[in-house]
Amino acid sequence: MTPSGTRSREAFDRHAGAYDHWFAAHPRVYAEEVALLRRMLPHFSHGVEIGAGTGRMALPLGIPLGLEPAPAMGQIAHRRGMEVLKGVAERLPFCGASFDLVLMATAISFFQDVPAAFAEVMRVLVPGGSLLLAFIDREGELGRRYAAERRTSRFFGDARFFSEAEVQAMLEGAGFLIAAIEGLECGYVACRAEKWG
Repeated sequence: MTPSGTRSREAFDRHAGAYDHWFAAHPRVYAEEVALLRRMLPHFSHGVEIGAGTGRMALPLGIPLGLEPAPAMGQIAHRRGMEVLKGVAERLPFCGASFDLVLMATAISFFQDVPAAFAEVMRVLVPGGSLLLAFIDREGELGRRYAAERRTSRFFGDARFFSEAEVQAMLEGAGFLIAAIEGLECGYVACRAEKWG
């Protein structure tokens, strides 16, 4: 879950250890989020996580490659065994049709340009490939709480939360077909969107 916006990127870089510690401090929530993504996970052979953070989401799903703009976050992911490249979602450093799976786990709240990021994902996916996207629904419990904490939060000062309908509209605008969508009671939502044609 790492941002492409400069101010947010600096916060994640400065507080990478605190970000990573959240998962250890909230094992039940973390396990529920990974389990939700695992249920939505299609069969794949070559995947990448965009906004890989510290590798907490991709590695349990068998995705060993990540793109991460915050160096301190990428270093933690690398120590966990992930290959991490530096870059941002709006300008992916990959050739077209490079992957059959792209994972984005809660990162879109920090992207400068979500439609541009989705267009880039469309470019790097093979036909029939999938985007597995997790996000915080603005209208859910987490979205409302994080929005309320924006002024005091290390991480959510610049965050933008989207509704489920807004995310679906952006995905469809980029040319994706929504294959499945499922959420946790707290408002953590996972969506599998596919590239066809």
